[in-house]
Amino acid sequence: MTIASLYIPVQGKPPAQSALPLTPQAIVTHKPIDEMSGIARSRTYSGIYWVHNDSGDRARIFPIRQDGGVVIPPFVSRRDTSSCPEDPALVYEGIQVEGAVNIDWEDIAIDGDTLYIADTGNNANPRRDLAVYVLKEPNPETTLQTPILKRIPIAYPDQKAFPGDEWHFDCEAIFVFQGKLYLLTKHRAPRQPNTPEPSTKLYRLDYRTHRPREYAHADRLASRFGGWVTAAAMSLDERVLAVLCQAPQPAI
Repeated sequence: MTIASLYIPVQGKPPAQSALPLTPQAIVTHKPIDEMSGIARSRTYSGIYWVHNDSGDRARIFPIRQDGGVVIPPFVSRRDTSSCPEDPALVYEGIQVEGAVNIDWEDIAIDGDTLYIADTGNNANPRRDLAVYVLKEPNPETTLQTPILKRIPIAYPDQKAFPGDEWHFDCEAIFVFQGKLYLLTKHRAPRQPNTPEPSTKLYRLDYRTHRPREYAHADRLASRFGGWVTAAAMSLDERVLAVLCQAPQPAI
């Protein structure tokens, strides 16, 4: 899947969208990563990026490098690989996230040494079990299992029916800004799952109640790149937000 990006200053007016072509950074060939859905750069381990698969996979994350190579713990690479001697890396199945379920994982974000995994995919908008999993970032070279710290249920305050008249409650993009978790929604035409609407809503998680509150209706930004927001990430200095989208065409 090809995704496009729009870079938005957190303060000030957004720049005009350009038509620069996207250049692939790397290709991830590790077979267990068969539908990579989210990526977040580690703040603790140099050169490490955390990724995960989309729906249908186990609850697990993988550490990769910028070149797309998977980081495999040394003790795993030394194991007996007689079942697949042609590729010892095939025995590495990632880091299991204990206490979590992958119903439809869509994005991952990081704040210091804390990871947030968004189980917020909601294509037809019927789900009542949306959640964000919170976990301490594991050491990629010593860990095969890591527990969650908490599961935060997600219920949008403006969704009254499941599905509703508006299909505006799918989320594939989360990011952290000034210590708070934000969600950007992906909108579809009602009962037309493959028809994007050029809009998005921005929600901020209220940590006192663990409920998302609508922070801004960001149609003005979303309409400029067609909607269907599929990921988001904040720069290290928190001055630039990168928003990825899929429609109407790949562009940056």
